[in-house]
Amino acid sequence: MVRHGRTLVVTHAEVFAVNHGKKALDAVMQRTNIAVCEKKKHVR
Repeated sequence: MVRHGRTLVVTHAEVFAVNHGKKALDAVMQRTNIAVCEKKKHVR
């Protein structure tokens, strides 16, 4: 997790490959999630 708040979460991931003892960056991901809450209906 890179940063989180009340409605947003930002994550980061890296994938490395190892070939003959050498490590190399293969993929990078960054994802942002937002919480969507349903508003409560006001009943009269």
